[in-house]
Amino acid sequence: MPTGQTSLITILGITKAERIVSVIGAGGKSTLIRLLASELALLNRRVLVTTTTKIFPNQMGPKANLQLLGNPYTGEMEIVVEPSQILTVGREIKDGKLLGVDPRVVHELSKCVDHVLVEADGAKGKSIKAPESWEPVIPDDTNLTIVVIGLDCLGQPADEKTVFRLERYLEVTKQKKNELVTVDAFKALFNNPKGILHGIPIHSRVLILFNKMDAVIGKISKREALGIASVSTKHEVFFGSMQPVVKVWRCTDLV
Repeated sequence: MPTGQTSLITILGITKAERIVSVIGAGGKSTLIRLLASELALLNRRVLVTTTTKIFPNQMGPKANLQLLGNPYTGEMEIVVEPSQILTVGREIKDGKLLGVDPRVVHELSKCVDHVLVEADGAKGKSIKAPESWEPVIPDDTNLTIVVIGLDCLGQPADEKTVFRLERYLEVTKQKKNELVTVDAFKALFNNPKGILHGIPIHSRVLILFNKMDAVIGKISKREALGIASVSTKHEVFFGSMQPVVKVWRCTDLV
């Protein structure tokens, strides 16, 4: 297997113009955001991390600064982020979770920094999901949307332990409960209008990241890898492994 690149910014081609980046799907969103924020900060960028759903505050990393805007946000609080600094922002902490901001607030927050990274979807730690009609909650001004799926779900039963929003997933993929998650299920998620690309702003660039590659190396055939790589003909597909070492491959590198 080719050696994967460790620079996420480089291989994903994230530019200075892509100021609002939303991450959706399941299977590593928070880890990806944390790593992207760290890379951008090393480039002397001012980085703000937030969510439009809810997350555990420590998911963004223990060194990240945290600022609460209040509920609702009135726009009166000053947001100051220095170069190379990462600021995590939310409305309030409730039941141990950071409650996210209204997606319309993200535009105002983006005026204070170089990049806003938004966790715009929830999955309760699962590696695959199909969104409900109100999901994901992506700010309209999003320049780049990264769609994540964790490959450790491949070959696992489609049940509550593996899939978030199981009923929706079964509807979208036409699978039955407890059938194994397959490459065909991935394709259905990307091709069904109610699937995982639902709700992405039309002007946003879209990248697809199949994460947790370490879980399937040596377990999937070349045919399966080709099938995964072809889930979308409109958007660039990547494979990644964020732990223990960050590596990302373009789909063409694997097949």
